[in-house]
Amino acid sequence: MGKHTWRFATPESTPELPLLHAAQQAVVDWTLGPALVLAGPGTGKTSTLVTAALQRLAEGAPASSILILTFGRDAAAELRERLALHIGSGEPPRVSTFHAFALELVMRVQDDDTALRLLSGAEQERAVRDVIDGTLEDPALRGAWPSDLHEALGTKGFAKEVRNAFAAARAIGLSGDEVARIGNRGGNPAWAAVGPVLDEYLDTQAQQQALDYAELLFRAVHAVHDERN
Repeated sequence: MGKHTWRFATPESTPELPLLHAAQQAVVDWTLGPALVLAGPGTGKTSTLVTAALQRLAEGAPASSILILTFGRDAAAELRERLALHIGSGEPPRVSTFHAFALELVMRVQDDDTALRLLSGAEQERAVRDVIDGTLEDPALRGAWPSDLHEALGTKGFAKEVRNAFAAARAIGLSGDEVARIGNRGGNPAWAAVGPVLDEYLDTQAQQQALDYAELLFRAVHAVHDERN
């Protein structure tokens, strides 16, 4: 077989930016502080973000001052690729997923160099089920669950609901004690029972230097607050 030679060449021209409609262009041109943009799938969010970043670079903003966050790794990779096509060898803006950026913030304010481990969805579900199973072995904790939930205890569906309750509580910074107090005051025995289980779950994860996604974002918000102060 003959020898093949491959050469990587610089594109002859920079691809043109997509044409934006009025609403998209308004997002790109906005400079008056934070803005909430609501857009569904296929409405051109990526094109708008790319154009906004490039316009700010063209206006003289340093690349290090631009941060683009997205939900998934694939979306982040696509944003990087599309920006690279226009920027070439220049310094690109920072593009990251929310959770990767949050983990970086949390690690930055840690008191030691211990590596934190981010739980996958399956690991988190298993950890929640382990904590629930522990409450079933304790008569006092088992009895705290409302009687109409007893048939569901130990099932995957119940563990998923408890996991969602944990995430909702941590999203607004509630501890297990606070969740229990809210449940008792509001006459909601299910929430009252979730409180001690949440505290046990958080203690277990702290011992293992592990974080789920809800706890990661909670700590990241506090990390930003700490750095500002």
